[in-house]
Amino acid sequence: MHPRTLIRHAATALLKSHPDLQSACGARIFPSREEHFLEEDLPAVGVYTLDEQVIDTSDRAPRPDWRSLTLAVEILDKAAPTLDDAIDALAALVEEALGSPSAFSAVIRKEFQCESPIMEIAYQSTDIEFASDGKRVMGIATLNYQIEYENSRPPDDLPDFLRGGVNWHSSEPAGGIPDAEDLITVREQE
Repeated sequence: MHPRTLIRHAATALLKSHPDLQSACGARIFPSREEHFLEEDLPAVGVYTLDEQVIDTSDRAPRPDWRSLTLAVEILDKAAPTLDDAIDALAALVEEALGSPSAFSAVIRKEFQCESPIMEIAYQSTDIEFASDGKRVMGIATLNYQIEYENSRPPDDLPDFLRGGVNWHSSEPAGGIPDAEDLITVREQE
Protein backbone atom coordinates (compact mmCIF):
# COMPACT_ATOMS: atom_id res chain seq x y z
CA MET A 1 0.00 0.00 0.00
CA HIS A 2 1.41 3.40 -0.93
CA PRO A 3 2.09 5.64 2.09
CA ARG A 4 -0.40 8.24 0.77
CA THR A 5 -3.14 5.60 0.85
CA LEU A 6 -2.06 4.46 4.31
CA ILE A 7 -2.07 8.04 5.65
CA ARG A 8 -5.50 8.81 4.13
CA HIS A 9 -7.06 5.66 5.59
CA ALA A 10 -5.38 6.20 8.97
CA ALA A 11 -6.72 9.78 9.12
CA THR A 12 -10.19 8.46 8.26
CA ALA A 13 -9.94 5.82 10.99
CA LEU A 14 -8.88 8.48 13.53
CA LEU A 15 -11.82 10.70 12.58
CA LYS A 16 -14.28 7.79 12.75
CA SER A 17 -12.98 6.82 16.18
CA HIS A 18 -13.52 10.29 17.64
CA PRO A 19 -16.78 9.99 19.67
CA ASP A 20 -18.08 13.51 18.95
CA LEU A 21 -17.35 13.26 15.20
CA GLN A 22 -18.95 9.81 15.21
CA SER A 23 -22.02 11.33 16.85
CA ALA A 24 -22.21 14.23 14.36
CA CYS A 25 -21.34 12.39 11.13
CA GLY A 26 -22.07 8.73 11.80
CA ALA A 27 -20.59 6.63 9.00
CA ARG A 28 -20.32 9.65 6.67
CA ILE A 29 -16.52 9.97 6.92
CA PHE A 30 -14.77 8.77 3.76
CA PRO A 31 -11.15 8.34 2.54
CA SER A 32 -12.02 9.96 -0.78
CA ARG A 33 -12.64 13.34 -2.39
CA GLU A 34 -15.97 12.30 -3.91
CA GLU A 35 -18.05 10.07 -1.63
CA HIS A 36 -18.99 12.73 0.93
CA PHE A 37 -20.43 14.92 -1.87
CA LEU A 38 -22.77 12.07 -2.82
CA GLU A 39 -24.24 11.84 0.68
CA GLU A 40 -27.80 13.07 1.11
CA ASP A 41 -27.42 13.45 4.87
CA LEU A 42 -24.99 16.05 6.15
CA PRO A 43 -22.60 16.72 7.75
CA ALA A 44 -20.15 14.50 5.89
CA VAL A 45 -16.35 14.42 5.72
CA GLY A 46 -13.91 13.49 2.95
CA VAL A 47 -10.19 12.87 3.45
CA TYR A 48 -7.85 13.15 0.47
CA THR A 49 -4.38 14.30 -0.55
CA LEU A 50 -3.55 17.37 -2.63
CA ASP A 51 0.18 17.68 -3.13
CA GLU A 52 3.38 15.82 -2.39
CA GLN A 53 7.00 16.99 -2.59
CA VAL A 54 10.36 15.36 -1.93
CA ILE A 55 11.90 17.17 1.03
CA ASP A 56 15.25 15.47 1.49
CA THR A 57 18.33 17.33 0.38
CA SER A 58 20.64 15.01 2.28
CA ASP A 59 24.00 13.96 0.94
CA ARG A 60 23.61 10.53 2.57
CA ALA A 61 23.66 7.43 0.43
CA PRO A 62 21.38 5.80 -0.20
CA ARG A 63 19.38 9.02 -0.20
CA PRO A 64 16.37 8.81 2.12
CA ASP A 65 13.00 9.25 0.43
CA TRP A 66 11.47 11.84 2.75
CA ARG A 67 8.31 13.53 1.51
CA SER A 68 5.94 16.29 2.48
CA LEU A 69 2.27 15.56 1.80
CA THR A 70 -0.71 17.92 1.98
CA LEU A 71 -3.68 16.09 3.50
CA ALA A 72 -7.09 17.73 3.11
CA VAL A 73 -10.03 17.04 5.41
CA GLU A 74 -13.17 18.47 3.83
CA ILE A 75 -16.27 19.01 5.96
CA LEU A 76 -19.65 19.52 4.28
CA ASP A 77 -22.73 20.75 6.13
CA LYS A 78 -26.10 22.06 5.04
CA ALA A 79 -26.59 25.79 4.81
CA ALA A 80 -28.41 27.19 7.83
CA PRO A 81 -28.26 30.38 9.89
CA THR A 82 -25.82 28.64 12.27
CA LEU A 83 -23.63 27.13 9.52
CA ASP A 84 -20.43 28.93 10.52
CA ASP A 85 -20.78 27.80 14.13
CA ALA A 86 -21.51 24.22 13.04
CA ILE A 87 -18.52 24.08 10.68
CA ASP A 88 -16.21 25.64 13.29
CA ALA A 89 -17.33 23.05 15.86
CA LEU A 90 -16.69 20.16 13.43
CA ALA A 91 -13.32 21.66 12.41
CA ALA A 92 -12.28 21.82 16.08
CA LEU A 93 -13.12 18.11 16.44
CA VAL A 94 -11.05 17.27 13.34
CA GLU A 95 -8.10 19.23 14.72
CA GLU A 96 -8.44 17.40 18.03
CA ALA A 97 -8.53 13.99 16.31
CA LEU A 98 -5.58 14.58 13.95
CA GLY A 99 -3.23 16.58 16.15
CA SER A 100 -0.63 13.96 16.98
CA PRO A 101 1.82 11.81 14.99
CA SER A 102 1.68 9.27 17.82
CA ALA A 103 -2.09 8.88 17.32
CA PHE A 104 -1.45 8.21 13.60
CA SER A 105 1.28 5.70 14.49
CA ALA A 106 -1.00 3.86 16.93
CA VAL A 107 -3.86 3.53 14.44
CA ILE A 108 -1.50 2.46 11.63
CA ARG A 109 0.01 -0.27 13.84
CA LYS A 110 -3.43 -1.41 15.04
CA GLU A 111 -5.47 -1.16 11.83
CA PHE A 112 -2.82 -1.89 9.18
CA GLN A 113 -0.24 -3.99 11.13
CA CYS A 114 2.76 -1.99 9.95
CA GLU A 115 5.06 0.74 11.21
CA SER A 116 4.04 4.32 10.62
CA PRO A 117 6.02 6.24 8.00
CA ILE A 118 4.91 9.56 9.55
CA MET A 119 7.63 11.75 11.00
CA GLU A 120 5.61 14.93 11.62
CA ILE A 121 2.10 16.35 11.17
CA ALA A 122 1.21 20.03 11.32
CA TYR A 123 -2.05 21.87 10.77
CA GLN A 124 -1.57 24.45 7.97
CA SER A 125 -4.82 26.23 7.12
CA THR A 126 -8.59 26.15 6.73
CA ASP A 127 -10.53 27.33 3.68
CA ILE A 128 -14.26 28.00 4.14
CA GLU A 129 -16.72 28.51 1.29
CA PHE A 130 -20.20 27.78 -0.04
CA ALA A 131 -21.06 25.33 -2.81
CA SER A 132 -24.15 23.98 -4.51
CA ASP A 133 -24.77 20.67 -6.19
CA GLY A 134 -27.96 21.90 -7.88
CA LYS A 135 -30.26 20.59 -5.15
CA ARG A 136 -28.79 22.11 -2.03
CA VAL A 137 -26.44 24.78 -0.79
CA MET A 138 -23.64 23.58 1.47
CA GLY A 139 -20.93 25.11 3.55
CA ILE A 140 -17.48 23.61 3.06
CA ALA A 141 -14.50 23.82 5.37
CA THR A 142 -11.26 22.28 4.12
CA LEU A 143 -8.58 21.76 6.77
CA ASN A 144 -5.10 21.30 5.32
CA TYR A 145 -2.35 19.39 7.11
CA GLN A 146 1.30 19.05 6.16
CA ILE A 147 2.56 15.54 6.85
CA GLU A 148 6.21 14.59 6.57
CA TYR A 149 6.87 10.91 6.06
CA GLU A 150 9.52 8.50 4.87
CA ASN A 151 8.69 6.40 1.84
CA SER A 152 9.72 2.76 2.07
CA ARG A 153 13.14 1.64 0.96
CA PRO A 154 13.82 -0.62 -2.01
CA PRO A 155 13.54 -4.32 -1.20
CA ASP A 156 16.51 -6.04 0.43
CA ASP A 157 16.83 -8.55 -2.39
CA LEU A 158 18.72 -6.18 -4.69
CA PRO A 159 21.91 -7.58 -6.20
CA ASP A 160 25.09 -7.04 -4.21
CA PHE A 161 27.32 -4.08 -4.97
CA LEU A 162 30.03 -5.48 -7.25
CA ARG A 163 31.88 -2.50 -8.77
CA GLY A 164 32.25 1.22 -8.13
CA GLY A 165 34.17 4.11 -9.63
CA VAL A 166 35.71 6.55 -7.17
CA ASN A 167 37.29 9.99 -7.82
CA TRP A 168 39.27 11.90 -5.19
CA HIS A 169 39.77 15.65 -5.07
CA SER A 170 42.10 16.91 -2.33
CA SER A 171 41.13 20.48 -3.28
CA GLU A 172 39.23 22.17 -6.07
CA PRO A 173 40.24 20.23 -9.21
CA ALA A 174 42.03 22.21 -11.89
CA GLY A 175 40.10 21.79 -15.10
CA GLY A 176 37.84 19.17 -13.50
CA ILE A 177 40.60 16.54 -13.39
CA PRO A 178 40.56 14.47 -10.17
CA ASP A 179 43.70 13.93 -8.10
CA ALA A 180 43.15 10.19 -8.16
CA GLU A 181 40.76 7.67 -9.69
CA ASP A 182 40.05 4.08 -8.70
CA LEU A 183 37.82 1.32 -9.95
CA ILE A 184 36.88 -0.96 -7.08
CA THR A 185 35.75 -4.47 -7.98
CA VAL A 186 34.40 -6.81 -5.34
CA ARG A 187 34.88 -10.50 -5.95
CA GLU A 188 31.68 -12.48 -6.01
CA GLN A 189 31.15 -15.01 -3.25
CA GLU A 190 31.73 -18.57 -4.44
